[in-house]
Amino acid sequence: MDSGGVVSKVANRQILSATFQERVLLIDIGKTVQQLREAQGLSLQDLGSRAGVTASFLSQMENGKCSVSITTLDRIALALGVTISHFFPLITNHRTVTRSGERTTFAANHSLLSYEALSGDFPSRTLEAFLIHMEPGEIQDQPFRHDGEEFGYVLEGTLTLRIGQETYELHPGDTIHFPSTDEHMWQNTGNRPVLAVWVNTHRVT
Repeated sequence: MDSGGVVSKVANRQILSATFQERVLLIDIGKTVQQLREAQGLSLQDLGSRAGVTASFLSQMENGKCSVSITTLDRIALALGVTISHFFPLITNHRTVTRSGERTTFAANHSLLSYEALSGDFPSRTLEAFLIHMEPGEIQDQPFRHDGEEFGYVLEGTLTLRIGQETYELHPGDTIHFPSTDEHMWQNTGNRPVLAVWVNTHRVT
């Protein structure tokens, strides 16, 4: 790609990001993580070791230089002794039924990946469901694995998902179901937003 193409791509992403921020509740997770970490006397290396991420990644996240996925944030929350709802106190859904106009779309700062919580909240629940919005060019921060299993149903766009050594392209109407213990990572390499329903048994709130 020539330099003009690179500049054009960066400019388009900046415009897209500005539009994205107008309709999504952005939460500065990095500062909250840093405050909790320092309050507990943990170094970046200490927390990274507990959460299974690198100190370099944590430093970038705390300084707002990279995005973080919900699942990675869940591991960080666990390592800090809090639930993920600590970072999203206004998002937790305590109702059995949520109407389409009642959900808040939220994302971490510096991310073009946003979520709407679809599942309710009661003590014995084991499922966590989200409506995922992924803008063009977005990629998860790093491959990850965790306990449980996952199910995805793509509604719009093309979602590229790598599971282990296999790569899958999911189109509208396609579904996928796999054990979350397999290392996985997703991205939107297309030019249209991805909209997908995502369900897992690894409770993150």
